[in-house]
Amino acid sequence: MNSRNAWRAAVWSLALALLTLMPIAFAASPDRGLLPDVGSQAEIRSAVHGLTESRTEDQRQAAVETVSDLGRRPTADRTHLLEQIAIFLAGAGGTEEAMGGAILLRVLDFQRDEILAATLPHMVAASPGLNKVLREIAATTMTAATGTEDPVSVVLEIEAWRATATGVVPDATQRAEIGSLLSDLAQEDNRWVRAYAAAVVATDPELVAPDVRRLLREE
Repeated sequence: MNSRNAWRAAVWSLALALLTLMPIAFAASPDRGLLPDVGSQAEIRSAVHGLTESRTEDQRQAAVETVSDLGRRPTADRTHLLEQIAIFLAGAGGTEEAMGGAILLRVLDFQRDEILAATLPHMVAASPGLNKVLREIAATTMTAATGTEDPVSVVLEIEAWRATATGVVPDATQRAEIGSLLSDLAQEDNRWVRAYAAAVVATDPELVAPDVRRLLREE
């Protein structure tokens, strides 16, 4: 197998692995707080098409250079870029774009704090489709070593509860359990985890005790 074919095989293998975690078809609009940036969306679409449509070595190299340019941004800009990739994935026009977005995520190699900053603060306000994308991206930060000790696993547990709690009769026991989890998250060192807890509590203050509400108002 020549180098070009080997590269393409490796890239598609990575994409398929990521797509086992991510939805294939997205039909969501951005949430109220996370809006598409026209320039960023154009850059992402160009990079995705370059990664998925390269037919020659020159095209492949140009695509890699484009992605490398995107990845060399300062941390704050990389966080914004990841938010925009999430929006792109939430509105991906079919399997090709979804797979290309998954490859882009893998190639850019976002770090844990960048991922948490780009996903956790937006989950509560996100539409269902975008929320799913944000949860799947956040889940990539978890490892077997952290397991249930990872606060991200707690966030995902709360999100699963929120997805099923809407429109049903409140279960006092479940609400107490979720309130306890939120109280724990309010004590976490990571600011993005606390920001997530604050966003949940802002929509349903009675989930936690008054002292926890006061603590989370600072976030």
